[in-house]
Amino acid sequence: MPMLKALSFSGKSALSQETIIGAAYALGLLGLWMLAHPYRGLIHDGVLYAGQALLKLKPETFSHDLFFRFGSQDDYTIFSPIYAWLISRFGIGQASFFLVMAGQLLWMTGAVRLFSKISHNRDECAASLLGVVAGVSLYSGMSLLFYGEGFVTPRLFSEALILHGLACVVNMQLLRAAAVAVVAILFHPLMAVPGLAASGLYLAFQDRRFWVLPVAGVLVFLGLSLMGISPFDRLFQAMDDSWYDAVRQRSAFTFLSAWRVFDWGWLFIHMAGAACAALVLFGPARRIFLAVVAMSGAALVVALVGGEWLKSVLILQLQFWRASWLLAVLGNAGLGLVLYR
Repeated sequence: MPMLKALSFSGKSALSQETIIGAAYALGLLGLWMLAHPYRGLIHDGVLYAGQALLKLKPETFSHDLFFRFGSQDDYTIFSPIYAWLISRFGIGQASFFLVMAGQLLWMTGAVRLFSKISHNRDECAASLLGVVAGVSLYSGMSLLFYGEGFVTPRLFSEALILHGLACVVNMQLLRAAAVAVVAILFHPLMAVPGLAASGLYLAFQDRRFWVLPVAGVLVFLGLSLMGISPFDRLFQAMDDSWYDAVRQRSAFTFLSAWRVFDWGWLFIHMAGAACAALVLFGPARRIFLAVVAMSGAALVVALVGGEWLKSVLILQLQFWRASWLLAVLGNAGLGLVLYR
């Protein structure tokens, strides 16, 4: 009898039922996330970032390694000192596990914040999150990169911070969003810039005066290139044919024309999911999906034209196709939302 009373639909007990349903949603989504994004240990790029952290701890041992001798992506992130400090305190195994768990917790809370701002309907928000958690998180060629990775890289933290920042943008907390974006850039600029671009387009779609943001971003990018400021000075440098062929052979995933039908299929599905959500939604929710679709489409065009046709060194290095990580997140959420409706 007490249990039946607690589950009844009347009076104070309605709150109890709402709490139970909310807890069930949370536990179910958490369980699905754990199944889809388990901790995978020191694998993939996690090995490279572990090496960069060890370089901070023991430069006399690792500084002569060819990977580090001429610089690496470590020059553009604050992640390695943090990782090195944790390794020095807890060892590499525990440090790796802790960072993945912390990063994924930050990622999921960012997703919850963003989609609760997009839809205030609890069931619709849960359907969006279900799409994100259970959907295919692939966003690159050769099945190489996925959002919400289960191994240690700064990508995980940059993605998570961008999701929090987009939630702030939708809520028009622009100063807070800017602060979060700066931290995301410090972790991994290539993953953070798509979030900045999408935020600028979102604001521009809301108020024409905000078009100054994406236009200013493009002008600053071109200005730094023309001024010869590294690494932007490589924009107008064309990669010679022999080097281009070597890079294409060694790192085919960076070339859209080398992607498989499987990779393009998921890209199109994510694009369709985000576009369909934009068609059925209104107001801020529509604008955020439109912004991500427009940003991702533009980035892919730049990657194809600037990287593969013009062979720009900078465009190839910046890997503009990485912007599709955000499209994968919004596309999966859009599929869940549209199917719910």
